[in-house]
Amino acid sequence: MRNEINLVVRNTREVCGCSRKKVTQGICEEQILYNLESKNKIPDIEILEAITSRLGLEDEVCDVYLSFDELDERKLKHDMNRYAYLQEREKVVWCLGNLKSKRSKNSVLRKQLYYLCLGILYKGSNFKKSYGYLTKAIRITKPNYPKIDYWDELLNKREIEILLEIAAIKNMEKKHKESYIILNGLKHYFNVRERYRAYGADKYAAIIKQISNILIEIKEYEQVVIACEEGMNVLSEFDKGDYVEDILLLQIKAMKEAKYPQEKIEILENIRKCFIKIKDEISYDGV
Repeated sequence: MRNEINLVVRNTREVCGCSRKKVTQGICEEQILYNLESKNKIPDIEILEAITSRLGLEDEVCDVYLSFDELDERKLKHDMNRYAYLQEREKVVWCLGNLKSKRSKNSVLRKQLYYLCLGILYKGSNFKKSYGYLTKAIRITKPNYPKIDYWDELLNKREIEILLEIAAIKNMEKKHKESYIILNGLKHYFNVRERYRAYGADKYAAIIKQISNILIEIKEYEQVVIACEEGMNVLSEFDKGDYVEDILLLQIKAMKEAKYPQEKIEILENIRKCFIKIKDEISYDGV
């Protein structure tokens, strides 16, 4: 594997039809990717993870290159993100202090993670501050935000998470149209070349749920039904009962508001009950 990552990266990039400039935008110089592909010269691990994630490659592709120190660094980043969602500011700052002592050379990408965490921390108390930090975070690697062309973009997992948080803030501020533009763009991004396979069901489900909630709020119930059906067609491939159950609930709510025939609603309610029953049986077997 160690001798093949350059081929995996190059082949994936060529299949996507993307230039090195596009893949490295905001992450590093093109020469670094050229050295990786042509000379198998491995860059700083944070750069490598950002590049492979943009190409839709699994995290495990990079694992073989991680030292014990870098594994510890990855755990700190994960913890920092988790503490932000739990609104534990002191622990976020503690994680940042520990990260600064690590050897990683790419302080720009680390700054992006920190701004993301600050954006999440302020989401519940100060929308303006939260949006400010999230905007700073996305502009580190996507300087043209909000003018992002989702139809012709490459995004990594962190960039997708930042955009989802921005969409959530816009929705909380009742700026539904701005939120919908971001979410619809992300949905299209995931559907092109079936990128949802690489990025996972959780991100895709989050997009569908946020879109559906916005459409319900502005009373576009027919569009909710369409969005949910699209989402379930994709999520059924992942065997993710929890996500399908949540989206079914949104679809049922929209159908009731839109005065759909009761028999159609009952069919979906029965399907949802089946998912709940299966989940309960799995939980019971696991006890």
